[in-house]
Amino acid sequence: MFSPGWLDAVVLLVTGPSWCSGVIVDPAGTIATAYHCVANGAKPRVESHDGQVWIGEVVARDPAHDLALIRVQPDAPLPFLPLRPQDPELGERLWAIGHPFASASGGKLAGVLRWSISEGIVAAVGTWYLQTDAALNPGNSGGPLVDSEGRVVGIVSRKLTGDNVAFAARTTYLAQLEASPSRGSFFGGTYGLGPGLLLTSESLYITGNVWISVRDRAVVRGWAGISTEGAFPLGAGTVEVRQRFGRGALTGTVDLGGGALVQEGRPAPVLSARLGLADVGFGLLLQPGPWTWSLSLDLGIPGQIGVF
Repeated sequence: MFSPGWLDAVVLLVTGPSWCSGVIVDPAGTIATAYHCVANGAKPRVESHDGQVWIGEVVARDPAHDLALIRVQPDAPLPFLPLRPQDPELGERLWAIGHPFASASGGKLAGVLRWSISEGIVAAVGTWYLQTDAALNPGNSGGPLVDSEGRVVGIVSRKLTGDNVAFAARTTYLAQLEASPSRGSFFGGTYGLGPGLLLTSESLYITGNVWISVRDRAVVRGWAGISTEGAFPLGAGTVEVRQRFGRGALTGTVDLGGGALVQEGRPAPVLSARLGLADVGFGLLLQPGPWTWSLSLDLGIPGQIGVF
């Protein structure tokens, strides 16, 4: 039978634009979640059922099985749910705990969606995943599937578009990750490419842009463009440091740095700044002596390099 006390071991994770769930698996503050919930490299904001808030650190990653471990630093031991050492039986009853559509919780929906439960059974036990018919939706990712004794049997990973066909990573793989944590690659990061516009004091350029970040902290960016008014082609390259801000749908990035702008075969130093919102960026390039400006608008199609 479901116990309301299990809710105290479930947390809400906000990592950039992602709203996910997680479960505390030891009293020292280790949290299990889905890897895709923390794959962007930002530090997750962790909120407990009783309102405590921490900034977590991702300490172990297993992208193949969509698992990750986060560590927080609580002032006192935390309530937790133990891992079940063996797979559940086919047809066994279980409960999913998490935050479906968590970002919509507010106003008339205050008090619902977050820390909610759904009931189902173990529909199948696969080599990599458990299948369940429990109702799962965006926001449940990373949350636990719990058996009748309050033990975690799976970590919610994904679902198909059909009704009540969802999958969870088996806790046998989570136990392996705890025993032998994988901390990711040093140069893990992200990349993006796409079209853009660059407006200088003299002309408007249609550009192609590419950027690569190291652990979402240092960004190398380059672009080349052709003028709509017949001016000489233009190229630029910058190196910037990145800071993320906001949470949920309001997440963004600020990049500050410098580099060079090449026009008519002559390079000139520039200071650069860029504000990123989702996949759209707004940039400013400043050329000293005499000071001139350029404004940019770019659309990036992001991807990931390595594991971080």
